[in-house]
Amino acid sequence: MAAATTSLPEEIGGVRNWDYRYCWLRDAALTASALVSVGSLHEAEGYLTWLYRVLGTISGPEWLHPLYTLHGGGLPPEAIIDSLPGYAGSRPVRVGNAANQQVQLDVFGPIVDLIGHLAEARESGGAQTAVDRRRLGSRRQHGVGGRAPVVRAGPRHLGDPRQPAPPRVLEGHVLDDRRPRDRDR
Repeated sequence: MAAATTSLPEEIGGVRNWDYRYCWLRDAALTASALVSVGSLHEAEGYLTWLYRVLGTISGPEWLHPLYTLHGGGLPPEAIIDSLPGYAGSRPVRVGNAANQQVQLDVFGPIVDLIGHLAEARESGGAQTAVDRRRLGSRRQHGVGGRAPVVRAGPRHLGDPRQPAPPRVLEGHVLDDRRPRDRDR
């Protein structure tokens, strides 16, 4: 769970007050992966069991939302409660989260990475150190304070699809993203 309450503002008096009382799949996978790095496999296994139950409620992984209730259910529609003043007068007070309706493709990578990380830890009889499991080559776009910015707008491309993706870096080895037939040209 990202927060125990709703509508804590990003800045006092600001309008960016979101309801984070949910399980964000990407963030939970990253947290579980960090716990595996320090030897705690139980939490990762619990998270993946929970996620497996969530997958059982949808027609396919392409219908996976970026966040769910702690019980694995869908979110209520986002609403504003005008009768509440908000923390230190920061309004609006929101319940629900419209991010649940977004397509967030960055949800899948950390989950797949967690599965691989957990499998490696099980094979080795324990967790590898965090130093051994550095995630180099992260392509996150950071906003103010190192966080990804929350942007409300319609569907759009974030980046230029004509630009080739940089080579991936994993475990200190560069992996070429191009298909063999493209490399041979």
